[in-house]
Amino acid sequence: MPPPAGETRAQLLDGEAWQAARQPALTDLQLPENPAGLPAEYAMVVHLALQDVGTRIGAGAADSRPARTAG
Repeated sequence: MPPPAGETRAQLLDGEAWQAARQPALTDLQLPENPAGLPAEYAMVVHLALQDVGTRIGAGAADSRPARTAG
C-alpha cells in the first residue's frame, strides 16, 4: 500500500527510477555503494580527533594561547 499523498515517503524513488538515479546520487554525495562500513570509519575519525585534543591538552597546548595584553 503506498503512503498517503503529501507524505514525504510518497516522493521516494523505487524500481527503475531509483536504479537510474542511484549511482549519480551516490557519486554526488560521495557515498560508497555499500555504506555498511561508514559508521565505523566515522567513529574512528572522531576517536582520533579526540585523542589528538587530549594529547594537546596533556602537552600543555592550553598554555600556548596568545598572552592577553593590557588595554
